[in-house]
Amino acid sequence: MGHPNILQPTGLVVADQNEVQGMLAPFVRRKPLREVIECGLEPKSKWTAQFLDAIDFVHNNDIVWNDAKPDNILVDSQGALCLIDFEGDCTEEWVLVDLHDTKEGGKVAVPKILSFIESLGCDPN
Repeated sequence: MGHPNILQPTGLVVADQNEVQGMLAPFVRRKPLREVIECGLEPKSKWTAQFLDAIDFVHNNDIVWNDAKPDNILVDSQGALCLIDFEGDCTEEWVLVDLHDTKEGGKVAVPKILSFIESLGCDPN
């Protein structure tokens, strides 16, 4: 996909009928944004900027993020965000099922994710 805050697949797992079963990606130690309790690692303002930049890239390149939610945003040891899981199901709490497989479905999650980042018990400085 070509963005520093979006996980870059390195290969595909393909079944007998040329059906894609999964994607391969490099291993990097990260944890879901939802599990970040202490924000001494990086401030919320940086995460918000990284998230918005990645989302702009997604929307400007007609990419659908079906399962947009904090569990699919990882934070590495340097404090950089990484969006993952661009295929498959959606989580109703974050993406409207009626809009699944559309860009609009992922857009519904954006203000919810921004509110989630803002609600983290972090020092924004």
